[in-house]
Amino acid sequence: MEIKEVIVLGISLLEALKTIHEHGVFHRNIKPSNIITYEKAGVRRNTLIDFGLAPALPAGSFVYNMSATTACYYFSPEQAGLLNQGVDERSDLYSAGIVLFECLAGRPPFCGSSIGEILRQHLTVQPTIVRTLRSDIPRALAEVIHRLLQKDPRDRYQSAFALKRFINLKFKKLSKGVKKDKFCGLFIR
Repeated sequence: MEIKEVIVLGISLLEALKTIHEHGVFHRNIKPSNIITYEKAGVRRNTLIDFGLAPALPAGSFVYNMSATTACYYFSPEQAGLLNQGVDERSDLYSAGIVLFECLAGRPPFCGSSIGEILRQHLTVQPTIVRTLRSDIPRALAEVIHRLLQKDPRDRYQSAFALKRFINLKFKKLSKGVKKDKFCGLFIR
């Protein structure tokens, strides 16, 4: 994907996550197939879908087997049960980082021949800096993605709100065209 498209996608995704997190909902299934991109009135829009797991699980719980063959690429270490702590908004941010990495690099940061191998990498292998795979990526964007992919949730951005504000400042020209999607309200009771 073009860098501008990835930044716009990231801002849209963060806006959606900010909204659901403000209502105490964690998505727990952020992956490319759960992001719909479409055009409306000549503007590209991104919509986060599949909130099936979000309201069903209490905060702090994790799920191992949700279409594990593809979802394992996007699990945070704590979501996969590899850390002794529960899932919170930082887990969704980790998964968003995986999606953004894949959009830029054309592949997820962790690949393996089995689910177990991929999950092990989420916990033990430092991801490649995405900029080393594609030199046209701005350093600031590569740093954002790298921080999102930190193993320990305390080392990641602590909220979608804070990260969105940072990205809006850093990439001001690109973020001006992003409209706030209203789809989140449909899923919050």
